Amino acid sequence: MSGGHYVLDMSFLASEALTQFQAVTLDTAGTISAADAQGERIIGICQEAVTAADVTNGRVVNVRVLGVSRAIASGTPDPGELVTASADGSLEPVATGDFSVGICVATTSAADNDQFDVLLTPSNGVASA
Repeated sequence: MSGGHYVLDMSFLASEALTQFQAVTLDTAGTISAADAQGERIIGICQEAVTAADVTNGRVVNVRVLGVSRAIASGTPDPGELVTASADGSLEPVATGDFSVGICVATTSAADNDQFDVLLTPSNGVASA
């Protein structure tokens, strides 16, 4: 595993507790929350753990929006495969109609709950297959 390489990290307030390397969405208030439904548009990958106390205290959180990030696997994404967020903020292979958040760049297939590298792509294009 090569590890993360940032091109662009941005800082946001979190609206809830988050797990490190979890996919996040951006709401209309400008805060981030865990991706919790398939097909959501993902802003990026949270780079640090956030507790409920952090949320209460208004802690600013780094989110990788472009570059290579570690992520949590759901299912078994293969190298070169497009990935999207699952219902718990981990990343899984895309299905038709899902929004792609990036490309698995791990050297081997990732197993469920493993950390793997993902090349984040800003297009968020809808997968056709």
